[in-house]
Amino acid sequence: MTFGTYQGQPVAAVPTWYLLWFVSQESMRYKHWPLIEDALQELRDRLRQWDAVVAELRVTDAPQRHNTAKRANAKKAERAEKLRELEERRRRAFQEETRKRVAWNLARRYRVPSGTMTADQILEAFEAGTLPGQVKPGVTKVDSSFDGLV
Repeated sequence: MTFGTYQGQPVAAVPTWYLLWFVSQESMRYKHWPLIEDALQELRDRLRQWDAVVAELRVTDAPQRHNTAKRANAKKAERAEKLRELEERRRRAFQEETRKRVAWNLARRYRVPSGTMTADQILEAFEAGTLPGQVKPGVTKVDSSFDGLV
């Protein structure tokens, strides 16, 4: 055989079930015709010994079943987890974008000069009531200094 599981082995050493599969594949018959002829000759010789072929092909124990439902459920759970993670990343990105927009709107409202404060500094100052120009509760004077903010 020139390829596959039995690559490098003579056709006579390949199991009958594999030779049957091999000669039944249209693409193999197209690509590997000389090898197909060898496989057919080997099958012809083996079929002359019918009892040996029957004994080789007979399955006495039930084949192991692949737990396809279990694998399908595992893949489904994996996809669901990936979707949850994606949604969480999108939610966090949306929250961060919203925080920045709120900060820049506050900066415009309170006329914070560009480049003097970061978005986080603007939000912290607003929450603390210390933005320049922000009227603090109980205070009538407006603080308009920007010293020491950067």
